[in-house]
Amino acid sequence: MPGFPNLLPKSMLVRRSRRRRIRQWVAVLALESVLVGGACVVLRVDLEDPGADARDAIGSTVGQIDVVSSALAASQEELQSVQQRLAVASEVASKPDWSIVLAALAWSGQGITTLDSIQLLPPMTDAETGEASYRFTLLGECSSRRDLTGFVQVLEKTGIFRAIKIVETQRVANPDNPRMPLVGFMIEAWLVAGGA
Repeated sequence: MPGFPNLLPKSMLVRRSRRRRIRQWVAVLALESVLVGGACVVLRVDLEDPGADARDAIGSTVGQIDVVSSALAASQEELQSVQQRLAVASEVASKPDWSIVLAALAWSGQGITTLDSIQLLPPMTDAETGEASYRFTLLGECSSRRDLTGFVQVLEKTGIFRAIKIVETQRVANPDNPRMPLVGFMIEAWLVAGGA
């Protein structure tokens, strides 16, 4: 009612006007707070990646797989190393100890015979016994047939050989005493199965 005079005191009108402005500002600020809060919620939802958790889990799993793969590779290398050592040990264990045979030959013929050569032939299966054994061919000289027989008997007593055979004997010139010829010989000896 625009034309009517306002009879309310001026202080009351000022207070009323102030209250109205304060209410308007409170309403505007409340509305603005709601809008800003809503915008923050929307932005946060948009910024939050729903696949981030899945990617983190996948990355963790890939890391664990890498650790297990490297451990497996190290284990395979160690397994190969152990297999190689085992193969070498098996190879060494299955070989005869030739030092025993050579020592027996050296002690058996000490002072009696001179060995010129010792030939080792690969294992052969004996037709009579069916056992495989190594065969030695010994070439040498001694002063008499009696010394040769004694040498063979000493070899037999060692227990290393299952059979000893004098294959050939012949007279050989003695470089130290031309009037006393030596007896040259060829002996074949078979090792006891599993011997040496």
